[in-house]
Amino acid sequence: MSEAERFESEGVVIDVREQRGAGSTQVYMTATVMEGTDAALSASAAYGALSHILAEKSISTMQEKIFGSLAVKDAILASRQSALEEKGLANDRSPLYLEGKPVRDVPFAGVQIWGVVPHPESTHRVVDIELPLGLQGRQWEGDHFRMIHVPAMTGLRPGMAPSQCITEQADDLWQIARSCLKALDMPFSKVFRTWIYLGRILDWYGEFNRVRTRHFREILPQTPTGMICPASTGIQGRAGAEECLMDMLILDQDRAATPAVEPILTTPRQQPAPDYGSSFSRGMLVSLDDCRTIYVSGTASIDSTGATIYLNEAEAQCFETLMNVASLLESRGSSLSRISSATLYCTSREVFDAYQQVIRLLDVPRFPTLSVIADVCRSDLLVELEAVAAG
Repeated sequence: MSEAERFESEGVVIDVREQRGAGSTQVYMTATVMEGTDAALSASAAYGALSHILAEKSISTMQEKIFGSLAVKDAILASRQSALEEKGLANDRSPLYLEGKPVRDVPFAGVQIWGVVPHPESTHRVVDIELPLGLQGRQWEGDHFRMIHVPAMTGLRPGMAPSQCITEQADDLWQIARSCLKALDMPFSKVFRTWIYLGRILDWYGEFNRVRTRHFREILPQTPTGMICPASTGIQGRAGAEECLMDMLILDQDRAATPAVEPILTTPRQQPAPDYGSSFSRGMLVSLDDCRTIYVSGTASIDSTGATIYLNEAEAQCFETLMNVASLLESRGSSLSRISSATLYCTSREVFDAYQQVIRLLDVPRFPTLSVIADVCRSDLLVELEAVAAG
């Protein structure tokens, strides 16, 4: 980690982490809204600070997520637009706005941005790419690689009724993802990270996982140990009327280049998720541009057999979740203190308070975290944590 910065601006805390590579610097920005602030005012403060950093560092945004109530979406996006225009920044790419109830008593939780600053002496650049069904991705490219972020794929096609069968929406989502890879002339095995948001996750996560596994068996190569699935988060959330929505990250390299992606299937505390029927890897270690980056999947209080532990014990589940993430990072030479960006999903404000108690009592190193209230994939899981960390 080359640089870390934290400051407060009008009730919004801004965390900035940088990871300098040979041809580009990756920048992770987290804006967290604190108690008692109006949505439009806090969005103005957040994007005022973020747009200043974007302009000052000449950052090309790769991924941008906003978490908040859908009721204040227009006000937040208007504040974002004004702040970007004030800095003379182009605004032809829409962020992913997700319904995420803040853990604090405010309608707007915050923003996460990941961007890239190509070094003047390098050939690196970030460009828009057009994909099927009007989807638009962002591509970071260098001499021997291209990394692509594809946001906001849904199983709800234009003109489709929101009440369409959830199985059909899940199937269509994976078909759309496959069509994007086909347009890029890449196999699905190039996808190393997905974020999946389900509006009613407790009602049909099992069915979604069944459809996902069926597609993976068709499109992923089989190894002696089974499929190598992307790292992933599956959590409650929606951007509109859709039942399922997905972002994905893809990495393509020259054939002569050293393979950059190492799947993390097991950790000292957890076994492969496919062993208990869930098709994702615990994480992915990406070695690229002289940097090592660890993408940690959504992680919860699950033991080595896949069972939920510490039922109805919020503090114990928070502790177990942190230990599982820390163990994964340590197994790859990293730590909690090297996290660049994290999202914490709690099922209630009380669970969030328990998490705060745990990190305070254990003096856990502070790392940038955006926290929201959301259901996890099982009704007995109270908390889930995902992260991106420097290796």
